[in-house]
Amino acid sequence: MGVLSGFISNFPFSRLLEHISWPVMFLVGGSPPIIIFAGVLIVMPESPRWLVMQGRLEEAAVVLAKTSDSP
Repeated sequence: MGVLSGFISNFPFSRLLEHISWPVMFLVGGSPPIIIFAGVLIVMPESPRWLVMQGRLEEAAVVLAKTSDSP
């Protein structure tokens, strides 16, 4: 599915001039990993295990309550 979606997303750029099309295709293909990386840095909470190891028990309990559905 990833290869197919890459092909489909880059198909419109195939009609551009050769010296312009490949950088545009490269940037379009590189944008999803950059967006995912930024999202992980901003949104993903710290691990409850790591917080406990650092002695931050209250924060670990809050993160564990957000990420777990069992008491």
